[in-house]
Amino acid sequence: MDAQSAHCARSHPSQDEIARAAGYLSEANQLLAQRFSYSLIAHSMALTAYATAIVGQRESFIAFIVAVFGLYFAHVQFAITHTLSKKIDALRERYLEHDAVYLVYKRASGGSRRRGIQTVEVPTMIAAMWTVLIAYTVWPIAVRIIQELSA
Repeated sequence: MDAQSAHCARSHPSQDEIARAAGYLSEANQLLAQRFSYSLIAHSMALTAYATAIVGQRESFIAFIVAVFGLYFAHVQFAITHTLSKKIDALRERYLEHDAVYLVYKRASGGSRRRGIQTVEVPTMIAAMWTVLIAYTVWPIAVRIIQELSA
């Protein structure tokens, strides 16, 4: 039996494996928090650029480009944070669910570790905001075109 098969055959990970997994989880959680913070800052800067572009004129190509970039970035943020969150959950389930200290911590917090705010809800709300801003930017142009075609 090779090392991988022997590892999978065991029902509980060793203390060394749990310690290594806890280290990976700590780093992954920090990375997730950093990416989330970075994305909020990037979206804030993009929103500022959008507002600056739209203030003087209602129909702004620059504002449209910024909003499309914001929507794209929201999708990238979702993909990255969702993937990282799945990796964190896999390590937690395989290794930390067997650690007595972690189980005490988990029970004290009510047993739920809800990370959906960072990985799903905020990126979805940001994508919705950019979608509305795209519509806000394009709407006057569409109305003008329709008026010209009907005249």
